[in-house]
Amino acid sequence: MWLTGFSASGKSTIANEVQRFLKERGLVSVLLDGDQVREAVGNFNCGHDHESRILTAHRISLFANMTSRQGFIVIVATMSLYHEIHM
Repeated sequence: MWLTGFSASGKSTIANEVQRFLKERGLVSVLLDGDQVREAVGNFNCGHDHESRILTAHRISLFANMTSRQGFIVIVATMSLYHEIHM
């Protein structure tokens, strides 16, 4: 599940509620929040310019795919501003 929206629009709040809902039903999920991913990778090439946002979204997408293939339900909450991220 990939949640997108503007800054402070409630993406993380919704993602946390979805994760809680799944956990209550015994389902294991992983939440990838854009801000937390930036922090986890030490903000390495994770600026807020166009190129950096594309790179960060690509990293999140690869990690989400890898995690999903291992059987986890993946919830992503990130701005995903650019069309090339949506492909």
